Amino acid sequence: MRIAVRHSLLLLVTLVTACSTGTQYQSSGSIGSLKGKKIVVEEEKIEGGLEKAIAGYKQFLEQTPEDEMTPEALRRLADLKIQSVEGAYGDSSKLPAGAAPGKTKVISPIGKKQPKDKPSTKPESLESIEKRSKKAAEKDSQNQLGSLPAGNTMEQQMLQDDANSKEAIAIYRKLLKKYPDYERNDKVLYQLARAYGIRGEQEKAMKVLDRIVKQYPYTPLIDEVQFRRGEILFVRKQYRSSEYAYAQVIKAGRRSTFYDQALYKHGWSLFKQSRYDEGLDSFIKSIDAKAAGGRAAVQNFNEIERQRFNDTLRVVSFSFSYLGGSDAIDRYFSKRGRRPYEEMLYADLGEHYLAKRRYADASKTYAAFVERNPLHDQAPVFQIRVIKVYEKGGFPKLVIEGKREFARSYALDSNYWKNHDISRSPKILAFIKQNLIDLASHYHALSQKRHGKDQHKEAIVWYRKFLKSFPDDTQSPKMNFLLAELLFDNRSFPAAATEYEKTAYQYPAHEKSAEAGYAAVLAHREHANQVKKEERPGIISRAIISSIRFVDTYPADKHSAGVLNQAAVETFKRNDFDDARKLARRVVDQYPNADQKIQQSAWTVIAHSSFDLGDYAGSEGAYQQALQRLPKKSGERYALTDRLAASVYKQGEAKQKAGNLRGAVENYLRVGKLAPNSKIRMAADYDAGAALIQLKDWGQATRVLEAYRKRYPKNPNQAAVTEKLA
Repeated sequence: MRIAVRHSLLLLVTLVTACSTGTQYQSSGSIGSLKGKKIVVEEEKIEGGLEKAIAGYKQFLEQTPEDEMTPEALRRLADLKIQSVEGAYGDSSKLPAGAAPGKTKVISPIGKKQPKDKPSTKPESLESIEKRSKKAAEKDSQNQLGSLPAGNTMEQQMLQDDANSKEAIAIYRKLLKKYPDYERNDKVLYQLARAYGIRGEQEKAMKVLDRIVKQYPYTPLIDEVQFRRGEILFVRKQYRSSEYAYAQVIKAGRRSTFYDQALYKHGWSLFKQSRYDEGLDSFIKSIDAKAAGGRAAVQNFNEIERQRFNDTLRVVSFSFSYLGGSDAIDRYFSKRGRRPYEEMLYADLGEHYLAKRRYADASKTYAAFVERNPLHDQAPVFQIRVIKVYEKGGFPKLVIEGKREFARSYALDSNYWKNHDISRSPKILAFIKQNLIDLASHYHALSQKRHGKDQHKEAIVWYRKFLKSFPDDTQSPKMNFLLAELLFDNRSFPAAATEYEKTAYQYPAHEKSAEAGYAAVLAHREHANQVKKEERPGIISRAIISSIRFVDTYPADKHSAGVLNQAAVETFKRNDFDDARKLARRVVDQYPNADQKIQQSAWTVIAHSSFDLGDYAGSEGAYQQALQRLPKKSGERYALTDRLAASVYKQGEAKQKAGNLRGAVENYLRVGKLAPNSKIRMAADYDAGAALIQLKDWGQATRVLEAYRKRYPKNPNQAAVTEKLA
């Protein structure tokens, strides 16, 4: 073990050791010859450790006549004894009490480790902080034992430490008594106080410290002395006296290594006297010294600094809570100047209230910060905290109000984001999004329960706000669909149709795409039923367009065949026979396995359209297809059969006009075969007979006309038929 000792007395120890071994020196090298010499302070190394250094000083004192070096040697020997108890070695007079050589001990209550990037989120009670603070003071004022030397048991070490501390005290007292004018007696007294502290004799230590203050008010150690006094007095709950002691350290300013700690404990002393406003001055100075840069500065704290900072925030929160809460914060900094870290004070005060379940005070604190700092980069975070407090407290109405306020203040098109970059706040952006979803869902559900216009209007506002803010979000299709559903449920069919179509066709394919397309068609049809007769054609046109778009986009959907067929029917009703037939033809060609009713309807449209277009051959075939798919007992069968007969009859007429009498006769006679009970058969049979007479086919003409007379005995044409037969 190599131990550095900064003093030329080591040279004297070496000389004494050399003399004892019989080494001869000339008179110029004797100890006596050192008298009057200038001592040069250099760094020397001693091999062998603390024990060897102590032995060397003892030997020097035993073998050297008493002179001006004796007090220094005694002080050094006693210091080494103290260092042996502490497990360290060095110039203890230059160290804070209880600190290891080369280090400065931070007198701070150290709790659990906190993450480096953020303050603790779990508020600690005032009692807990005070308890840790007192423990730290007691521990520090008494000093800590060092590690045990190898081979020593705990009991042996304790006995040895007890002996060393006693001996050190004896040496210091001897030195003070025998050498009252020794120039370093201030250091001797301070070390004596430390020795008493090590032994737990705090009363004696305090008396010695008081003596230093009285006898050596200008000693370089005065800040240490006053700080130690403050610690002992604080532990004794003599807060007024500890306040004064800490204040003396503060007067020394930043040159004192105890300045920051003294500020902190000075604030605590005032706090314990219920002088909260004064205590705040010290705590705020402490924060100013370390965190004047606000949150950015705190992020660079080490664990010890962070714990001290968190403890300071906590006691500041307690102070402000006693002084009136968030209003007190505003009053305080209005008088003393604003600080960049004020948001952390509001945050911690809110946490303090929340820990005590004072939900109203917590929410008021967070809201107060937002109100006073609407454009602060943490303002959205505080508004979120307001909402969280209401949620934790179980106030659903206030939660909704908080969410509405947040949505109004921090919408993406609000003034706030003109001053901030939303891309740098991904968590806030995520909250904005979810908040809009929550609001829309809440009012949507409310409108379904209460059927209130106000609720559904409110829901519409938030759905539209979401879609405007996040048009390309993965949740936008779903939100758009829910908006359309809400509009449909509230019979706002035109708007519902628009939103359904947007949902179906303006987003990448999603689970509601086809359903939205189908719902849009239904919305158009419902709208048509709402309006006056003269307004319906335009709406029906939009329904047809929407239907065709749906089928073109989602041909495999289960509703596509029916939607296309309905479009064909509605087109036919508008007398657009060519387009109606085309649409119906798509139904039968594209959906051969569609429901029989759909197929029958499509064939009927084809048949009717063909008939009206003069394509009687086409209409005949279509009517036959329609009749095949019609139930036998259907009431429509008779009408369709008549239309089938008319198609055949019309073909006969066309051929007769064209001079094809034989072909005309065939068609006229087919009417009776295809539709024997149709109304037009009587005309068809009569015209067939007349055409056969023209062809001079007397035999067939006779058979047709005789059959006519029997089938229609009361027909007005009986006389004419008889004449033709004659």
